Amino acid sequence: MTIKDVTELLNMGQEKAGVFTDEADLLKLVTESLQYLDECVVIRQNAVHKSGIPDLIVCYMGMFVGIELKDNTGVQSKIQKEWERKITAAKGIYILADNVEPIIQVLKSIWTSHVFYTT
Repeated sequence: MTIKDVTELLNMGQEKAGVFTDEADLLKLVTESLQYLDECVVIRQNAVHKSGIPDLIVCYMGMFVGIELKDNTGVQSKIQKEWERKITAAKGIYILADNVEPIIQVLKSIWTSHVFYTT
């Protein structure tokens, strides 16, 4: 699927859910939508991961993206802020999101700034 198709999936899920009061619902929507995106690999963190690592580790069009998801009352922890600093210092992208909009904006930005090579 293209970025346009996945954006539509994410927006439909957001409209259906409204405000995400459960982080698990947002995580499910984002994970399920991104799995269809061409040139995208999604790694889902689970309960046995190192503390502070983003919920989703994504490689999209060669760019490293860490996505930390929160419900509408969630707050980023000190260790999560440290991981954000480490990722951005390494020239990766870190998204802290309680809805799909920041994720869509970053993915579109990567898509529009990507240099396409042909052989």
